[in-house]
Amino acid sequence: MKILLFLNSDIHSATSLNLLSDFLKNHQIKIILSKQVGKTENLPAPLLVMKKVEQTGVEEFYQAKKTITYANVNSQEAIFDFQEFAPDLILSIRFGQIFKNELINIPRFGVLNLHSGKLPDYRGVMASFWGILNGEKKLGATLHYILDDTIDTGDVVGFTESEINWDESLVWNINQIYHNSCALIVEALEKIEAGEKLEKLKQVGVGNYFTYPKENDVAKFLKKMELVKDDDATKILQSLQYE
Repeated sequence: MKILLFLNSDIHSATSLNLLSDFLKNHQIKIILSKQVGKTENLPAPLLVMKKVEQTGVEEFYQAKKTITYANVNSQEAIFDFQEFAPDLILSIRFGQIFKNELINIPRFGVLNLHSGKLPDYRGVMASFWGILNGEKKLGATLHYILDDTIDTGDVVGFTESEINWDESLVWNINQIYHNSCALIVEALEKIEAGEKLEKLKQVGVGNYFTYPKENDVAKFLKKMELVKDDDATKILQSLQYE
């Protein structure tokens, strides 16, 4: 298959790509990269440190993958390039832009997104942060279709849960979610390759949509779990192996 792979420039997307590499090597892949998710300039200081940690050390990794970046993936220039590639499937993991209908309608097998939260309970950004703050015992991940330009509302293909490790940082726990959920993607792609239709479930209930945390949210979170500090960055990055 031809697969357009939309990723973000952070350690979690890089981890996912590593975990999927053995499976994807049998397919023709084109990687589109975003630099961030949403507007992050005014984040509380601890979250800015966290974002720095998540993005440190991945630039060379992605350069070796010959990734492409578009200011707007819905522009006519980008749409033309994607149509020329003629993907069978679009796969999105942590990508920072919203897809519009013209892009969504390009691949014959549709658009799948791996979201690091249980849907519809945790739509939006930083689902892991909000899950921990809300007292969840486990953190979810959902593989779902993107059907339109709404956020995290499409039919669900699969779901996994990860135990929260209270001795590790939020960065570590988020990364663990992708270690545990990339198997959902492999299973889905194997079924598509075999000519099987994926079982889809409509999301039930109104759900909740979350944006980036404010200062008071971070203060509450820090009472529950210690966020990564500058002097922890080296340890966190060394625990994630890139090829």
